[in-house]
Amino acid sequence: MLAANILTREIMNNKNIRSAPSELERAIEVGKVGELSMIHKPKSLFLRQIIETLERRDRIQNALNEMAAILLLHESERFEDVMSRGLRPVSDVMGIDRIAVFRLMAGESRLGQIFLWQGRTMPPEEKLRVLPDNPLIIRWLDILTNGNCINANVGNMAADEAAFLGISGVKAIFAAPVFTHGKFWGVVTLEDHTTYRYFDEDHLGLLRSAAYQCAGAVVRAEMECEITATQMKLLDALEQATAASKAKSEFLANTSHEIRTPLNAITGMTNIGKSAADMDQMVNCFNRIETASGHLLGIINDILDMAKIEAGKLELSAADFHFGSMLQRVAHNFSCCVAEKRQKFNIYVDESIPDMVVGDEQRLSQVVNNLVSNAVKFTPEEGSIRIDAYFMGEKDGLCTIKIAVTDSGIGISPEQQARLFQPFQQAESCLTRKFGGTGLGLTIVRNMVGMMGGKVWIESELEKGATFAFTVRLGRGKTKDRGLGENVLPQFAGYRILLADDMEINREIVMALLEPTHLQIDCAENGKEAVALFSEAPEKYDMILMDMQMPEMDGCEATRSIRALDVPNAGTIPIIAVTANVFQEDIERCLASGMNNHIGKPLDLDVLLEHLCGYLC
Repeated sequence: MLAANILTREIMNNKNIRSAPSELERAIEVGKVGELSMIHKPKSLFLRQIIETLERRDRIQNALNEMAAILLLHESERFEDVMSRGLRPVSDVMGIDRIAVFRLMAGESRLGQIFLWQGRTMPPEEKLRVLPDNPLIIRWLDILTNGNCINANVGNMAADEAAFLGISGVKAIFAAPVFTHGKFWGVVTLEDHTTYRYFDEDHLGLLRSAAYQCAGAVVRAEMECEITATQMKLLDALEQATAASKAKSEFLANTSHEIRTPLNAITGMTNIGKSAADMDQMVNCFNRIETASGHLLGIINDILDMAKIEAGKLELSAADFHFGSMLQRVAHNFSCCVAEKRQKFNIYVDESIPDMVVGDEQRLSQVVNNLVSNAVKFTPEEGSIRIDAYFMGEKDGLCTIKIAVTDSGIGISPEQQARLFQPFQQAESCLTRKFGGTGLGLTIVRNMVGMMGGKVWIESELEKGATFAFTVRLGRGKTKDRGLGENVLPQFAGYRILLADDMEINREIVMALLEPTHLQIDCAENGKEAVALFSEAPEKYDMILMDMQMPEMDGCEATRSIRALDVPNAGTIPIIAVTANVFQEDIERCLASGMNNHIGKPLDLDVLLEHLCGYLC
């Protein structure tokens, strides 16, 4: 609150007012009314002047009270209307043309105008002013910051002061300092633009009171605006939080459905396969289990990736890969779905795109997978889907490549498009019920594309299909021999590895997958057993595949123990993590413990073979 100590003894004794006291006021204060009247005027005239002075003081006081009532008790009026109505009585009785409120600017010694009221015949002023930092203003600030008021007749002022005020048409001015919490806050000026004069001495206390009330009203209005703005922000934040909570609740419900659907297919087809009457029926069950497993893995990966994105821990891993083969593998992932719906699927790759590029193949493949998955899902039977890849140019060793996934499906309205790339959001809830999905795919696409130096956009109309297009920046890779082909497994006869995993089914899967490669495998059921087996015959093993979470001793501790052994090969044998712990911090923990690399579960045979070739061949 403003410290409005008005009508103080200093004011009444004129010690804080920079002006000349009136002869009448001096006579009233020292009790020489009779003497003055004998010298100057008849007694009856002089008494009448005293009465008129007291009556005028009463009128000013009444105007001040009316002003206070209007400024304090208003409810729904605009602030400008309230101020105009409240200042009008004071303006009329005191002959004020303009009232301005100046605040000391933060971190500066200058005054900035925050409010301006103009009455009587004053023309409107277009903007608020900032008082210049010149010697005149500095002198006035020195007077005001010491708690003194300024009561000035511009006609009697020094030339520089009169020139400065004369520009604005001021002929008389009263300036009162405002203090809050004992510190100088600002200044309120009351100006007469009609008559050269000093403001009456017996009214100065009332003028200062008016100044404080005006400043107080302005400050209260600012506080009310700030409170209102804060309330609006809080309401907006509450609405956003409510919407986000609703979206996440719907997301959890959708995700539960999405996870249970492929699980139901896996368990159901497993039971059917067990009792299959012939090999064809059993193979059909295995194919359906494979498809459902891939779908379930995609959902889990999306959830994990979204968690990484929100935590700011999603990272890229660049390596050489064959661009065309990556697109072919994506198409192969959907071959069964496309065949079931009798859809046409085509791929076009611009010849200018390098065969080998440098980038994160897994993340780029995931982006294309997400877009193709949506295209297959929202395109009716016998519809068409195509992937087009274009070379857009090369700069600073990076090739800009545009990939577009186009379908002839249901299309997307502009209103639906606005929500597509928001987390946990889908175009319409009814579409979720009909087509399924978690609502995370396009959010992940947008973030991954951004990390690869590109952008994603959509072109679509309802019932006219959709095109999701994006750009990425990839380096030129080194051309290399593509080897024996995708269907030829490498051979590791003569090599032996140690596999440490506490889950029997995981050990069985690795051994079954690698059986055609003639690789010899010894197994350990925990980290402690793995350390014991290696320490007994360190020269026996060429590589160790190590799970992270195991009883007795986990994979990281087991790795540190092996590296610390004083036996041959302990410091050089390749140790690869094969684990379901796939976050970046998990990878960093593995490497910090002494492991050479990391492979995530579910196990990808191609990735495993790539690591075996890299360390054994």
